[in-house]
Formats: sequence, structure tokens, C-alpha cells
Amino acid sequence: MFFIPTRDSFSLDMFANYRSTGTLLYSDDMDARDPYVNFSRTTTLRVRLTVYYVAVLVVLLLVYACVVFALQYESLTGHMLHDEVQDVITVKGLLYFDARGQLQLEQNYYSRPQSHLLVPG
Repeated sequence: MFFIPTRDSFSLDMFANYRSTGTLLYSDDMDARDPYVNFSRTTTLRVRLTVYYVAVLVVLLLVYACVVFALQYESLTGHMLHDEVQDVITVKGLLYFDARGQLQLEQNYYSRPQSHLLVPG
């Protein structure tokens, strides 16, 4: 559908706006040229839907990222605490103080003989 302007119905200001935005604004709508004032009247349906879908996608991705971060944080914190406890138990089993008060390494702590090769003697 083409609009053929006449001198009475179409001013130069309206023509300049029509060429730049593709939207025909009449003299009472000239304040609608500001995109922050009236976004829905100056844009096409395709642009509005695209902006809407992009906004929904951004929100969904942010929610997904927050949920993944929270779950990974809890999982890694639990593993780290478990590993710290295991290290303390291992050190407690390996080291002891003898009768003279010196720190000694327990040689019989490991259950398998191959493990004794790992501890320097």
C-alpha cells in the first residue's frame, strides 16, 4: 500500500520522519518521534516481537545461569569440605608424637604393602 502525499496532507517535517523511520506521523503525533516516549506506536510488529523475544531469552538465560551457579557452588563446597576432612583424618593417622615428644610418621597406617612405597622412609 503506497501513500501518495499531497501538499495539504503532508509537510516536509513529516516526510523527513517518514523516510528515516518508515512510519507516517501526522502533525499531532510529532512528539511520538522520540523512541522513549511511545515505542509501540513508532515501531513495527516485527521489531516489537523481536525485542520481546530477545528480552525473554535474556531473562531465561540469566535464570538458568543463576540456578547452575548455585547448584555448582553447593556441590563444590560440599566436595571441598569432604576432601578437607579426609586430609585431616589421613594426617592424624600418619603422624604421632613418641614418648620423647618428637613427631613421628606411622609406617603401618596403610593397609596395603604397595602403599608403603609412596611414603619416603
